[in-house]
Amino acid sequence: MENSYNRQKKVLKELTSFEEFTPVKVFAQLLSCSDKTIRNDIKYWEKQGVNIEKLTGKGIRLAINQKYPLRELLVKDQSTVELSIMQRRMKILFDLLEGKQLKCSIQSLANKYFVSKTSIVNDLTIIEAEIAPYNLQLYKNVKGTFLHGNEIDIRHALVDIINKLVENKEICFQEDCTRIDDNTLKELEQHFGISNVKAVKNIIDKTEQFLDYKIIDPYYINLVTHILISIERIKNNRTMHPTKLEENFLPFNQHFHLAAKLMSECIEKEFKVILNDSEVFYLYRYLTSSGGIIKADNQLSDLDDLAFIREMAEEIIECSLKIYPLKFSFSSNLYKALLVHLRPMLNRIIYKIHIRNPILEQVKNEFPEIMLLLKLIMIRIQIKYNLPIITDDEIAYLVIYFENAVEEIINKKRVLIVCSSGIGTSHLLKKRIMKYFPEWNIIDTISVKNFEGTIASEQIDLVISTIKLNTKVNVPIAYVNALFSDADANNLRELVLKEFPDKNSTDTCTDKIIKILPEKLKKIKENPIVISANITSSVNILVYQSMKLNDNELCVDISNDKNKSIDIYVNEKKYLSKDTIKTIYYWSLNNK
Repeated sequence: MENSYNRQKKVLKELTSFEEFTPVKVFAQLLSCSDKTIRNDIKYWEKQGVNIEKLTGKGIRLAINQKYPLRELLVKDQSTVELSIMQRRMKILFDLLEGKQLKCSIQSLANKYFVSKTSIVNDLTIIEAEIAPYNLQLYKNVKGTFLHGNEIDIRHALVDIINKLVENKEICFQEDCTRIDDNTLKELEQHFGISNVKAVKNIIDKTEQFLDYKIIDPYYINLVTHILISIERIKNNRTMHPTKLEENFLPFNQHFHLAAKLMSECIEKEFKVILNDSEVFYLYRYLTSSGGIIKADNQLSDLDDLAFIREMAEEIIECSLKIYPLKFSFSSNLYKALLVHLRPMLNRIIYKIHIRNPILEQVKNEFPEIMLLLKLIMIRIQIKYNLPIITDDEIAYLVIYFENAVEEIINKKRVLIVCSSGIGTSHLLKKRIMKYFPEWNIIDTISVKNFEGTIASEQIDLVISTIKLNTKVNVPIAYVNALFSDADANNLRELVLKEFPDKNSTDTCTDKIIKILPEKLKKIKENPIVISANITSSVNILVYQSMKLNDNELCVDISNDKNKSIDIYVNEKKYLSKDTIKTIYYWSLNNK
């Protein structure tokens, strides 16, 4: 059906290019279709209100009074005509969310996007399903279709739609180093206007100067987008309703609230709108949820009274150390950076502010094991602190800190090189190893005969040898080629990382999980669900609450091999134990 409507648009476009009456067969030849098809297309446009004149023996033409308006409309809506079905649906959804019109009729949408009313009805059905996760609904009556939902939810949905529109654009070459990438900037300018985007950026710059705080990506883009959406919604009389300020375990930050007030005054002056107290608090939430760079001597001054942030950080680290098979270590600076990251992250989680992590897929692909573990640990944190859902976008940022902690271990290695070749080859080997691992402290390059004496007298973390060593030592030994290739470097890195402190970590994991029986599955579903989460592409986890069990019980439903799930009972007011997380972690790794 879409192809026929594309042809009908082309018929209309051809009609605007002919001044005189033209036979139907000419249009049929131009569009490679039959005369009958063209006549049917003409009837379609006549039903839409287009005045097409007919003269027997001469042909057809557009009425003079409609030619130029239609030509301008076709030029103006050229991008609309060429939209894919998915892009059209996102545009329709954006129009509904933006709130410029209280109601949109199916006919007006069909005319705007040059498609049939049936296509629009199908679009609205799909859109209705897409907005359900935001607690939004579409209501339809004889006057049109309108959106119903909470103002915050509507604004969250708008941000996500803009992000999707950006993702669907072709990648543009970044000509200069700006805080907003070209694709996002163009999308924002298209929807809100170039001058408005520039004005909002200037307002944020002033706010940063007041706070002595540089907001970093993607939080900066998120803030710009939300402010533009807020202004547009307020202009359309869609403002936040006064509500009681949310209370949580994060203390109220007076300095950031004052910054939000100053920001609101700038917005009111620039855009001739009025922001109520709820809108000011909305700005405050986004400011306190934006990660940024501050002076080193002020980094932790605000965190001294937030013992629970340290407690949470230490719990995540401790739990990871017990389960993760790779060694890692948080330096003082890395630990401080983690604390600074956690505070705005907790604000985002509590205030349900969703960010798009541009490196999410890259993190999932490159660090799948730590991503899986942190997802499980954050489920524990979520239950313990009664937090809303913690998204993969947020967890992926935590992964970066832990991967840096792994690098801390790699960088501290004291290395001994054993080489059977001559002095020249041994020096070349040392030089090439230093190229791949510049932070390593290479204690010495020795021959086999000096190995036992050196290993006994020096503190060594790793031995790299080009020859088989028969001496038994309690230090990992990596065997490499004398010329040390890329493959050697990769193998060496893997050996260094995968030093399993507990070799029995996975031995008994599968024994703790029982296959679920149909009658037990029925009983499980009678219990309230605490958490439902997807932890890998094929493994889902359901955490249930039960008053009847003394300990956590792990059950796996493997009735569908392509969609495994772990169902967990937990006692009331308890959360996942470290042993439970460990069991699920290794079971999931073995059942990808």
